[in-house]
Amino acid sequence: MACIGAMLMEDSETLDKTMAFSEICTRMLFFQGWSDSNSYSDLSFLSACCLHQIFSLGSGNRQLYQDADRSRGSLIGGLRGMGLLRSRVSIEAEKGDLQPSTSTDPDEVHAEWIQWKDRERGKRVTWASFEYDCSLATLTGRRGAVDLGELPYRLPCAEALWEAPSAQAWKTLSTHSCFGISIADILHRATSGKPVQNDISSWGKRLCSQVIGRLLWDIKQLELTPISEALRLPSLVCVQQQAKSSLLQAFDGLSRSIKRPGTNKEVIDYNSEDVMDLVVYIVRNVAAARHVSADFQLIETAKQRLKTKFASDPRRSRKLIWHAAQILAIANQYLVSAPCEILRIFMGSIFLMAFSKYSGRPSDYDGGNALNQISIRLDEIDDMGGRESELVSNWIHHGGPACITGVEDIYSEAFASHVSAQTQCLLQRIQYWGLSRKFVKILQIFQDAG
Repeated sequence: MACIGAMLMEDSETLDKTMAFSEICTRMLFFQGWSDSNSYSDLSFLSACCLHQIFSLGSGNRQLYQDADRSRGSLIGGLRGMGLLRSRVSIEAEKGDLQPSTSTDPDEVHAEWIQWKDRERGKRVTWASFEYDCSLATLTGRRGAVDLGELPYRLPCAEALWEAPSAQAWKTLSTHSCFGISIADILHRATSGKPVQNDISSWGKRLCSQVIGRLLWDIKQLELTPISEALRLPSLVCVQQQAKSSLLQAFDGLSRSIKRPGTNKEVIDYNSEDVMDLVVYIVRNVAAARHVSADFQLIETAKQRLKTKFASDPRRSRKLIWHAAQILAIANQYLVSAPCEILRIFMGSIFLMAFSKYSGRPSDYDGGNALNQISIRLDEIDDMGGRESELVSNWIHHGGPACITGVEDIYSEAFASHVSAQTQCLLQRIQYWGLSRKFVKILQIFQDAG
């Protein structure tokens, strides 16, 4: 956590300090593992290994990146040694070990809570390591080290249950919170075209998507023409097309369900499919037009469609504006050095810029009730659900003046350029990834475009 935190420091020595922290962590983890083999049976040690390897993957330092690849085996091996990754042959026993007792004795409830937390923590470290394994596989182009048959039978529990502040709160929440849904049940629903349950967190849905991605990876191996022909498997390849179609349908369903956030934490995973498709299309083609011939008529058509969508449903547009502003606000306070963070910031930014460029000033800007006359601060994070939430909700429903830090009116001409400048500053703070520079260049092109 010191390595990750050091990345957020804003001074000229940030990079040096981050690398120094990382070197200390690397040596200490190596020393602990080398001097005491029991460390690989210690969940806290494996948690530290997982966090540091995630840091290494996101640091942009090639040596640390290679260290992360080499260290993965130790992490996965430790989880296997503890039985957290194992062949799941006794599923029924695992199912029956999840429900809390009916005891109301405070001491018994507390002991049960502690025991449950240890078990749940092990499951969460295992799933986090699997997701890290998938990320590393994606970036290296090699298959992951974790077999799907080794994964826990159930997903992590509901976040509210995991974050319960006391044994009694946990006991109360356990009556209506999810203890962890079977991943097999979710995949069965998803591949059958049925909607997944609403009480599955975005993380849980993302983990299911990672599992589907791993299955698609394996199917792809059978489609390698030289191997298929050598093994005389052309008929098997044809059969796999149906399985691939089913998995892609499930992946698409999970993607859509993630866009329906159930908590404030999940707002940053929200995207509006049709509107964002238009925004991305416009930005991509405007940026590409400097290097290749582009169909400007299609670009103009997309702009007109976007203007129509903004105008036809202003309430929805305002809700998306607030979501995008919250993405930048959260990133400004809790910046994470990772490719997904870069993309999330970029997507939020281009939506706000597109809104500024193509929405126009609303005709009913000065109308509405008394609350409409209060300028709403859209990039203020309100975790407590207080009056600010009421004001934002009223603004979404009725409109009125709104601002973000540095710009008093989101309908002003300065809004797009300010968002672009703010985003470029955020991306510069994640300078460890060369990807940031490419997105900064696209932002500059889009800012200058009409």
